[in-house]
Amino acid sequence: MRKVSLILCLLFFVIVKAEYKLQGFTISKNYGEQEKLFKFEPDVRVEINAPSVADFDPQKPTAIMLYALPNGNTIEWTKGKIVVDSVYWRYGIQHIAAQTRYIRSLNPDYNFVTVYLEARQRAWKTWRKETAQSDSLLIKLVDEIREIFREVNPYVIFSGHSGGGNFIFGFIENVDEIPNWVERISFIDSNYNWDEKAHGKKLLKWLKKNKRNKLSIICYDDRNALYNGKHIVSDTGGTGTRSNMMIKYLRENSKWKWKVEDDTIMTKTRSKNNQVECLWVKNPEQKIYHTVLVRKNGMIQGGLFGTKYENKGYVFWEEPVYDNYITAE
Repeated sequence: MRKVSLILCLLFFVIVKAEYKLQGFTISKNYGEQEKLFKFEPDVRVEINAPSVADFDPQKPTAIMLYALPNGNTIEWTKGKIVVDSVYWRYGIQHIAAQTRYIRSLNPDYNFVTVYLEARQRAWKTWRKETAQSDSLLIKLVDEIREIFREVNPYVIFSGHSGGGNFIFGFIENVDEIPNWVERISFIDSNYNWDEKAHGKKLLKWLKKNKRNKLSIICYDDRNALYNGKHIVSDTGGTGTRSNMMIKYLRENSKWKWKVEDDTIMTKTRSKNNQVECLWVKNPEQKIYHTVLVRKNGMIQGGLFGTKYENKGYVFWEEPVYDNYITAE
């Protein structure tokens, strides 16, 4: 009887650990990751990066992070690689591929999939303006990506840097309410077009609907930032101001308790239910920290805050922890 039970247990282990090959995906030389590159008409490049065949566990939940690219960037630059020549500096400013691998290295209780979204104009604001029926197409794009993973019933994380926030807000504007399958939204210096009337009630309703839903806001005081001695944004146009406006709206309308930690480096505002966080980096040096916010573990923080993996081996705004996961190509 014991022998039969042991055989059944081993059989179950083999079934659970069976390799999971995603249909239509190729195998990358980097960590055996499963990848799929395609074009969504009109003018959108999409690259999906999923865990390897051996690491993708269909018994676990699957999180799809839709990473809307920053203005001016390609998918290749956003993914990043080892920079051996200053000519290729753009490959060293985001490192989203390496940050993805770091999250996977923590062995989270979900499959972590990253989807890179690049508009032909390299600016989502321009794509939406120049593309007929762009807002309905944006919804269709999200649905098509979700359909690829239909068998594992995925949930979605919206993330993006710079102009990538326009993609996120575009989605919010064009749904009656944020769907149940969205569980996290992360703005990494990307909430320029926050509008209380267009986005406030929908975000708040989504947050109140389920305690697992999380909103991350990462920014810096760009009002102080100078380029060639001139300010790069107005007092009202930058993400520093917009982030303050978002948090003010949520604090006044949520009835949640909040905790604020303030030091010489940043102001940390977090709801005590761990659903909302704003990391507002101060800028007395008047520097431009736009991409630094991403590079200093920003994507990792936005993806993990409020979970048991937060600050596990990394700290936002300290040195990158993912260098070992940067590849040569």
